[in-house]
Amino acid sequence: MLCTLADILRRIPVKTMLVVVFLCFVDLKNPPLSIKMGFAEFYPLSCFPMFSTFSPYANYVYITDAKDEPLALSPTFHMTCGALTKSYRRFIKDLRAGIGGKIGDLSPAQKRPAGEALLRRLRDDIAPSAFADGALPHLKLYEVILSRKESGEIVRDTYLVGELKENPDA
Repeated sequence: MLCTLADILRRIPVKTMLVVVFLCFVDLKNPPLSIKMGFAEFYPLSCFPMFSTFSPYANYVYITDAKDEPLALSPTFHMTCGALTKSYRRFIKDLRAGIGGKIGDLSPAQKRPAGEALLRRLRDDIAPSAFADGALPHLKLYEVILSRKESGEIVRDTYLVGELKENPDA
């Protein structure tokens, strides 16, 4: 016997349906259970389109050792590449506020203070255990900018935007 969606919905009591809808707004991440009933963004009930426009470029950052070998972020610093990139963007926005202009107009040399501030924050606040016993004496932060030419070719530009040395004379 084939049932339609309308038949199935008729069999579910109204109170049960209301409880299910209410439970959609319970936030399980913040104990004790918190209920967010005001204006909030719950996918797919968001008023914002998922992909209304695309940026002309994308960027991410990664960290290397003194030999320019990329370091695995999760086991070393307990953070993801996305979290590192978001932190970097925050430092860049703070830097841009002091300099003025657009973020895209900043040169790699102008971004260096933000990159070095991020590496110092990693060492001092986020993952000090990774730097214990001089395990990471020299780190470099690289920014990769991906863009597309008129011809459709994807271009990858990599820039050194920060460096942290425990012993600057080395």
